[in-house]
Amino acid sequence: LEDQVTTMMVRNLPYNMTLEMLAMHMDVYGFAGCYDLIHLPHMSGSPNLGYAFVNFCTPEHAERFEIQFKKVSFRTTSSIKACRVQSAHIQGFTNNVEFIYRTKHFNECSML
Repeated sequence: LEDQVTTMMVRNLPYNMTLEMLAMHMDVYGFAGCYDLIHLPHMSGSPNLGYAFVNFCTPEHAERFEIQFKKVSFRTTSSIKACRVQSAHIQGFTNNVEFIYRTKHFNECSML
């Protein structure tokens, strides 16, 4: 089970996208209830750094997300960049939460 991919990295997010906006977009695409963690790193003064990590409840949800989101552009923002989705280096809910709590930038992230 540990070698199964459930955590995806989403890149090219608009810098003004909030955690709530990303979750809303995912839910509109049919992923409501399919994920248990969204980690949107940010620094003071900006909603995000242009990327996020999403952990899905099953590898099948993660695979479907990769297929559906890999060229999504967020039309509700001024950005025209298409998303890039790939498997994250850290996999699984517990491993991601432990990593987030261990990092010195814990106070500079949004987690759902």
